[in-house]
Amino acid sequence: MAGNFAESEWMAGVWLAVEEVLSFSRKDLVARPESEIPLNVARQFLGMIDRFSMGEPIQYILGYSYFRYLKLHVNPAVLIPRPETEWLVSLVLEHVQEKFAMGVDACTGSGCIALSLAAERPSWRISAFDFSLTALQTAALNKAETKADVRFYQADALNVHQDEARFPLDFVVSNPPYVPIRESGEVEESVKMHEPSMAVFVDSDDAILFYKAIVNQYFDVLKSDGWFFFEIHPGSELLLKEFLEGLQGIRFWFEKDFKNLSRFLLVQKEVA
Repeated sequence: MAGNFAESEWMAGVWLAVEEVLSFSRKDLVARPESEIPLNVARQFLGMIDRFSMGEPIQYILGYSYFRYLKLHVNPAVLIPRPETEWLVSLVLEHVQEKFAMGVDACTGSGCIALSLAAERPSWRISAFDFSLTALQTAALNKAETKADVRFYQADALNVHQDEARFPLDFVVSNPPYVPIRESGEVEESVKMHEPSMAVFVDSDDAILFYKAIVNQYFDVLKSDGWFFFEIHPGSELLLKEFLEGLQGIRFWFEKDFKNLSRFLLVQKEVA
């Protein structure tokens, strides 16, 4: 390990830096090991590796990250998009079959979910919000470069203005803050040191605070047979189950991630 990264993550980061900064693929290094690297490029590369070895995420060092089919700007104002969230997008695409669907991405961060949905379903009408203005600036930059049609705006997921929650929706999707602050010791050091804490941790005794707020505020404007799609903390499954069993007119289930942990929650409103 280096800089509190697992070995696999460390090597993946090094190779990403090699390919992006030095413009060498792994095949190039094997086929042309004698190739010379300009001194200024070598210094830039070694400087990045030094920062990476100290625990700074390689995506922040490079200034961008790949998410599904998009290359997105990232910085410490937004979470680094992860493979689990790519899966969340896949679940939306799998279950929402309407050609002209309307959806909201709550707690959008870099805009990765909303922009991917808009890029892959151009006929959909997607809106997305975040409480952080600096996060929204990053999302706006990504919108400009991807040309995906998303309406970004500022809002608090715990208190969405009625004007922003009144139109009929086919779905709401969210990867909200979901790690209880009391479990911060279990989070990777690089995440705690570099990624925005307000996007990671729930600073409340109620670990599912954001899920309750989003469901309660958008339930009435969700169409019959509409959906909520959430990324969740595996340890919150029982709390979420208890909350949802107290609601009428829905069906719900959990799906597992690559590690066989409950990571996604799907809630469908029953046809009236």
